[in-house]
Amino acid sequence: HCVSLQTLSLADTSIPLESIWTPLLHGCSSQLRELRLSGTRFTAGKATVSPCYKKVNRFVVTCQELNCLDLARCKLPLEILKLLLKGLSDNILLSDVTIDISSCELG
Repeated sequence: HCVSLQTLSLADTSIPLESIWTPLLHGCSSQLRELRLSGTRFTAGKATVSPCYKKVNRFVVTCQELNCLDLARCKLPLEILKLLLKGLSDNILLSDVTIDISSCELG
């Protein structure tokens, strides 16, 4: 567990987004303030991405300190964006979260 991690930038890396949600959920949702994923993408097809949908929502719902979510220039399924936004709206611990979805490629 990385309980003291406050900022994580995976921006412009080749890490596939479908692979990050389980480690994030189990490792650093309590103290993470900034998650920068700009320029990354889901690389797998819909059948592979679908199982991570619930993990995306659970991660955002369990965040306690998140104030910046950078998804600029990401390629992501529309369903993932919906779940991220729903998770943020359902999370009573968060307020004033900045979300950058500029130049996203939704599909």
